[in-house]
Amino acid sequence: MQRARDLEKQVKAQVDVGTLAELEILQAQSDVASRDEQLLNAQNLIEDNEDNLKNILNSSFDSEDGLKKIIPADSPVFEPGNENSLEEALKTALTLRPDLLAKKKELDNRNIEAKYNENQMLPTLDLIGSLGLNGLSGDSTTTNGAYDTALSEAFSTNYGLWQFGINLSYPLGNRAAKSKLAAKRLEVAQLLLDIKELEKNIVVEVREAYRQIKTDIKRVQATRVARKLAEEKLNAEEKKFKVGLSTSFNVLAFQEDLAEEQSNEIKAVIDYNKSLTRLNQVMARTLEAHDIKLFSKEDS
Repeated sequence: MQRARDLEKQVKAQVDVGTLAELEILQAQSDVASRDEQLLNAQNLIEDNEDNLKNILNSSFDSEDGLKKIIPADSPVFEPGNENSLEEALKTALTLRPDLLAKKKELDNRNIEAKYNENQMLPTLDLIGSLGLNGLSGDSTTTNGAYDTALSEAFSTNYGLWQFGINLSYPLGNRAAKSKLAAKRLEVAQLLLDIKELEKNIVVEVREAYRQIKTDIKRVQATRVARKLAEEKLNAEEKKFKVGLSTSFNVLAFQEDLAEEQSNEIKAVIDYNKSLTRLNQVMARTLEAHDIKLFSKEDS
């Protein structure tokens, strides 16, 4: 936009001194108006995105925070080389992914339940024992004896009584236990298949995200070269225009080319950061990547 306005001033100055036709100023003014419209549309899009972000953050639009403009703290950065290798990314994802950990925990629980149901099919062997103490008074030829004598004899352990035995039980048929065991084994088998499928999906997600990062790195590098070349071409055309060897139409065309290449470069950098975020997401490293730590009440 600023380049178009600067060109308009230059064209007007040359028209005033008669080195350019008045048609040239119309071309410059038309381009300024066109870019002004593009700027208004861009500002409107920014405000729409601000509202969407506030809505996601659950900010009330009539609150102090809701009325403030959202200003990015920094520009998108391009720092290739900080991402892990593909092997490290795959290892991290298969170690930290919460959905995979949840499936493995569920498998452990199902294995415990299956083992319990399997034990219900086995015979049981119980050891039975008892111990008693008797107190007697008198002798075998008489029927009379004192109670206190009997009580004393009971605590003397002279007349102990004990029993010992083994109780063996074996379930015959036991269809209910067999049915439960079969059902649990099917659940375990299904969970094993689910885990294998989830692991394959995780590998695909990590490979896609990693590959996209490498592609975006090359895109940024290519768009930077294109932007620098567009700058050089514009500078050369502006020099030709100042000495009367070019027209405002040509200069405006080169300005449009430069603006497009700048936009492509910015978009490539943004896409790189989005791909990096996606890789951290599929690796379950989003919090760590942003140095966010969660503490429980016990830790505080």
